[in-house]
Amino acid sequence: MPVRLIERYGQLVARYPFISLVFVIMITVGAFYGASRVSMRGMSFSSMFPSDIEVKRTMKVVEDNFGGSESVNIVVHLDPEQTGYNSIMDIRDPEVLRFVDILSKKSRDVENVLQVTSIADILRNENNGILPNSKREILSLLKASQRSRSYVSEDYSTTLVKIRLGNIEGQEEVLVSDLEEIIAQTTPPSGVKAEISGSPVIYVLFKESTGPDMSRTTMYSFIGILVVAILLFASIKHGIIPIISVAIGLLWAFGLMGVLGIRISSNMAGFGSMVMGIGIDFAIQVVNRFRLEKEGLFSDNQKKKPEEALAKALSNTFIPMSTTTLAALIGFRAMSLGKLTIMGDLGTVMSLGVLACMGTALTLVPSLLIISEKFEKVV
Repeated sequence: MPVRLIERYGQLVARYPFISLVFVIMITVGAFYGASRVSMRGMSFSSMFPSDIEVKRTMKVVEDNFGGSESVNIVVHLDPEQTGYNSIMDIRDPEVLRFVDILSKKSRDVENVLQVTSIADILRNENNGILPNSKREILSLLKASQRSRSYVSEDYSTTLVKIRLGNIEGQEEVLVSDLEEIIAQTTPPSGVKAEISGSPVIYVLFKESTGPDMSRTTMYSFIGILVVAILLFASIKHGIIPIISVAIGLLWAFGLMGVLGIRISSNMAGFGSMVMGIGIDFAIQVVNRFRLEKEGLFSDNQKKKPEEALAKALSNTFIPMSTTTLAALIGFRAMSLGKLTIMGDLGTVMSLGVLACMGTALTLVPSLLIISEKFEKVV
């Protein structure tokens, strides 16, 4: 019964290909709107695990009672690219100490910063609340302080401003931006450089890299698949139709993600390439079967008109395509059974991608095949 219905559907599309194409265009316009609502997000380590595991519960207790467990560092170090006559060669220089002290004070005013500690704070505590202003005093106080060893490197080229944070989930970009602005507005001594380090910085970097990486890998996949499809069919027309189908399918998947409120994270950077690699199979099956049916390369050995060939192609490829889709969905949904939420998220978007590509193979590809045949006759 399903095969008979699909064959009738194929006959309907063959009779009214432009109406079918308009229907696909309407869905695609809606997908554009949904895709415009898709946002990017970084991937914090805490978000990789479900909220009910012991580690995350403990982290929540720490955040509620002590204000957070995240931290970030401002790394102040000698700049090897600046080796001029006036460049500082020892991080224990009084000018560096004053620079670190300014960074520490400014950092305390940043939102969600709970505590800031630096070598300037330690030496001030060791010197009756006064910041030492000579290198001799600094060396003497550092020698007597055991705690200072965790703030100054052994080769005296680097020191840290340690910043303890509250709950900054969702606000990592603002925090990093505020600290970068502080560094940019505070002039360092000659030969000294300051940079930010820590998991919030990595989070922001992941988020910033996700979009460009996804675009790059999708473009490479698009070009590679197009070349293979054209070579496979020895036809530019029949090579382009599958790639158009999978591209629209990918757009439909993004539209569904926008409607469902699914955000793209760094672990989904290869999502587009994987969907194209799997989804292209659906379109290729339809196109290949259509070509074979039209040329009569089956048991009846009779060439068929494009309309009849399309109906036969859809009825003969629907079950294999459905089986492939079902198997893929089972595999992708099984990824949600583990404890790592990143696997479940990837499985969800891959499921949407496979379903969307099958949808375009059953709607867009048939209409394009018939329209292209009609166009050839006119030309």
